Formats: sequence, C-alpha cells, structure tokens
Amino acid sequence: MSLISAGLEIVVEHYQNPSDAPLSISATLAATGVSLLGTVLLSGFVCGVVGATVHGRKRRNLAEAARSLPWKRLVVADILVTITVLIGLLLVVLPGLVALTLLAVVGPVIEIEHRRVLSAFRRSVHLVRQHVWLVILLGTVPLALAAELEAVAPEPDRTDEIAEFLLIRGVVMGIVEACLALILVEVCFRLIDADRL
Repeated sequence: MSLISAGLEIVVEHYQNPSDAPLSISATLAATGVSLLGTVLLSGFVCGVVGATVHGRKRRNLAEAARSLPWKRLVVADILVTITVLIGLLLVVLPGLVALTLLAVVGPVIEIEHRRVLSAFRRSVHLVRQHVWLVILLGTVPLALAAELEAVAPEPDRTDEIAEFLLIRGVVMGIVEACLALILVEVCFRLIDADRL
C-alpha cells in the first residue's frame, strides 16, 4: 500500500495538470485515502497478529482482519489525531509533541477495547499519562524520526529520483510503518495490562 500511495503521490504532484482543480483535488484525495486506508489496515492486521500471538486472542488472516476492522472509527480517529497534532505543531512545536504522545495509542485502543472515537481519545490520554516516558521513548520519538525519514525522499523530477522516491517512500516507509504499528500495538497492550493492576 505504501508503494501505491507513493506512486499516486508522484502522479498527483508531477504528472497531472494543476490548473484542472477538480482533477487535482480528486487525485490528492485518492492518494491520501489510499495512504490512510493502508495505514489503518496495516495497524489492524498487526493488532490482530500481536493479540493472537502474545495475548491469547483469536488469530485472524488479512482478509478477516480487513472485514472485522472498525474502519469508520479508525479513519475518523486517524484524521482527528492528525489534525490535533498539526494544530499543536503550528502553535508551537511542544503542544504538537504532547498531543502526539498522549494520542499515540488511540487506534490500538479502538481495536483492542472496541471503543468509540472520543472514548478512545480519553482512554489513550489516561493510559499514556501513567507511563508517559515509555510512550515518549517507544512512540513519540520513533514517530518523529519516521516523519523525518519520509522528508528525506528526493523530489521525483527525474527517472532516477522517481526510483529513489519510490524506494524510500514506498518500500522503506512501508517497513517503518509496520514496525511502528507493532511497537504501538504492543505498548498499548502493555499499558492496558498495567492499568488493570
């Protein structure tokens, strides 16, 4: 999915007519949508694998994970977390990092505890506040580093830059996102277990 999203991004930014506003907006929304849905699917699949392997939950294959995900809640939560963090980063960097830390496990909370979006926001804040340094180390820092890695991809103006862009944004970022999902899901399970004690 990361590779498809990166390819769509190249098409949107470099090969479509920017004066055609409806096409430009549609292409941008399509690229963003593919990226968002891919991230949600990856996170859901990883949550299922970790839940089955480590925490005794029912094992699901990719198709079962895709069917059982609360897509609407996860997409809405992802958009709201992104907007909250961006607003915080625009105000001053520190509020954005605080928001990123406190909301780091919203998605896994929705999947693991079957919560609604606002309830998952409150639960994430509650869980993270008790172990903030753990979440900063295993959540905030890796997420910030991943954003920096994504930013080093060259602008794909020439063929060799397109290949490098696809390698970094498609392949490398796909692996990084899978690792981040694994870390955040396991952190969420640990925070939930610690909260029950």
